[in-house]
Amino acid sequence: MKGFRKVRAYPTPLKSSNSRLDEVVRYWGRVLLREEIERRLGYIGDKVSPKELFVCWKHKTDVVVKEKQFTFDGETRKHSYELTVPTDYGPRSSRSESTTTKGLGGDRSIRKVVEGMNQTIKENEDVYAEFSFRETGKDEATKHKAECARLTADLTREKLLHSQVWEHNSPGSKVPDINPTVKRAAGIDIHDELTPDVLSYTSSPRAHPQKKQKQHQHSRDPPKVTTAESDDEVKRRTGFQSMNDLLCYIFVACNGDLNRMTTRDTVLTWFEEWFFHFEYKWGRTLKRLVDAKKYYGPQEKYLRRVVARKYSIEQHAVSTWPTYASFAEDRELRRAKWNRKYEGVRPVMWDMTNIPAFGFSDAGCNRITFSKYYNQNCFKGGVFAQLCGWIGTWSLWTGAVSDTDYNKRAGYIQNQKQFALNDLVNSKLIPFTNIYDKGYHARTVAWKEGEQLVLQPEWADSEKRFNRKQTLLTASVATDRGGNERAVKVCKRAGFISSGFHANACPKTLDDAWITWGFQANFMYNPIQ
Repeated sequence: MKGFRKVRAYPTPLKSSNSRLDEVVRYWGRVLLREEIERRLGYIGDKVSPKELFVCWKHKTDVVVKEKQFTFDGETRKHSYELTVPTDYGPRSSRSESTTTKGLGGDRSIRKVVEGMNQTIKENEDVYAEFSFRETGKDEATKHKAECARLTADLTREKLLHSQVWEHNSPGSKVPDINPTVKRAAGIDIHDELTPDVLSYTSSPRAHPQKKQKQHQHSRDPPKVTTAESDDEVKRRTGFQSMNDLLCYIFVACNGDLNRMTTRDTVLTWFEEWFFHFEYKWGRTLKRLVDAKKYYGPQEKYLRRVVARKYSIEQHAVSTWPTYASFAEDRELRRAKWNRKYEGVRPVMWDMTNIPAFGFSDAGCNRITFSKYYNQNCFKGGVFAQLCGWIGTWSLWTGAVSDTDYNKRAGYIQNQKQFALNDLVNSKLIPFTNIYDKGYHARTVAWKEGEQLVLQPEWADSEKRFNRKQTLLTASVATDRGGNERAVKVCKRAGFISSGFHANACPKTLDDAWITWGFQANFMYNPIQ
């Protein structure tokens, strides 16, 4: 049929059940094309389409992607097709263009002018038709014929004028739509001029571009670590000697609260979160959160939340446990030689150490963190060890702080005084005896701030010789402080601490690691005696 394109009929059903996949895909593509065209032409529900369908060549077409589900080899498959179909201008479509509305005032006035001209032309054509068959009306017919030609020319100029106005006022190069009633009155085809594309389909097994790819659900993965891990694996990754030691410390850190122990911040199991926390703090097999994300699954921001939660739990345990072993516990658990040497005394060895830091670009930060003694940017923290083997750490300060200032302002001497007041021995106050290395100017500070005692090696000016008593005292204190040096080494054994403070790191996290590791080490290693 001239001026129309024929819609392809439904394909012949497949004859063989053993058809190839490409034949099945092609068959269902043709079926989907016919169904979509019928739907767009209004053949929905009980309305049956004729066997032969035709669509005007000038009708708009759309290219859409549709999916068709079919069965092949007993397996349900879904295939995507790219269809070229008529524009969906159904009666219920919100995109349907009305061809009966008279438009705005300008459209109405233009339509009246065009209809008036058309009526005048029609009347003159009718007169001309009457006179054209009469021989006596030749002059009159010629007159009406000229009038008809003049009106036709006026109408043509009016059409051209309005076309120029519409084109001039349109944004860009796109000509605005003309009201359908004006088009009809002016004799303009209401169909848009389009290239007569063939209604067709293209097989497209690709996914829709707007469809997002599904993220991997880590909650469905099996646990990365369980309580069945071997002791060797636990020691390699967390530093604990065995799985029992690790579980016992979790129980201690949570103060026996199962709800606190099993609280989770990610899709990982409660044990996975604890194991990840210890592995990250140990810093041997896992040093970066990006590596933890690769292995455990959750994003870095959620892993940071896990670390912060576990440090909070450990800090709570540190604050609820006594800072030092009591006088009776220390005396009972230490070796017999210490009882002979320090009978009736509450000794505690105290030292300070550094945690290296990067060179800050800010002049103020660089100044307050640089230590002349260590000749580097660093943080400084206190370490103590009792003779029974109980060790602990005190908060980190910037490297420029002197030892005397730290002893005065850090607060540990005041804490010792309060602890001694709460731990009376036969109603008698026994103060702490802080055993320092030589060079500490802490004797006056310890007494003024908390009335605590100090024991340290003798020191003298250059070329001045020690007497017998001073020599024995210095040798004795130096020998006893060997255990404290080992305690300092243990407190810096965690990889997260020994690696130092890096750029963009959180100083609070480093301080949490420093405080909690000193507490944790008491449950990981044999006591230092």
